Amino acid sequence: MSDDVLAQAPTANVFEAAGGEPAFRELVGRFYARVATDPVLRAVYPEEDLSGATERLTLFLIQYWGGPSTYSQQRGHPRYFDAASTAMINVGRE
Repeated sequence: MSDDVLAQAPTANVFEAAGGEPAFRELVGRFYARVATDPVLRAVYPEEDLSGATERLTLFLIQYWGGPSTYSQQRGHPRYFDAASTAMINVGRE
């Protein structure tokens, strides 16, 4: 196969199409920046430092959308995905 054909090959999954780990880190970072300034959403997170929640959601979304399975390796099988994914898609559209 020539390089031109490979360059035109479709992206394998959403994780890659979105820009890989850096894109998901940015998206989740933007989400939690909004959480930090919203009194209703902030009340959902009892810990003062949101970095743990940020990392967990980042790893979860990376895995859900076709990236490495680091989330499952560190935390076991994900127990939720629809609500988190929908929330992140909505943040990404803004």
